[in-house]
Amino acid sequence: MRIPKGFDKIILRPQGGLERLMKYGGAFLANAISKMPGNEDGGAGDIITFNTKQQSILVATGDASRRNKYASLTELIVGDVKTT
Repeated sequence: MRIPKGFDKIILRPQGGLERLMKYGGAFLANAISKMPGNEDGGAGDIITFNTKQQSILVATGDASRRNKYASLTELIVGDVKTT
């Protein structure tokens, strides 16, 4: 998948690895990330992809406000998995 021009890319690397979070499924995890607190519009138009080989999450957004929120993300709780 190609990231559109003008989009900023944020790489998230969950401690303990991405595989622990992926047990909930990519769609569920992407929804949890895009609807984080303070993201009123739910990340409309943002692109979230997962790389299990590199244990990372790529978030691409064209919105500067959401970019800063994604970049400042320090903790993610999904189900019974808490990661920083």
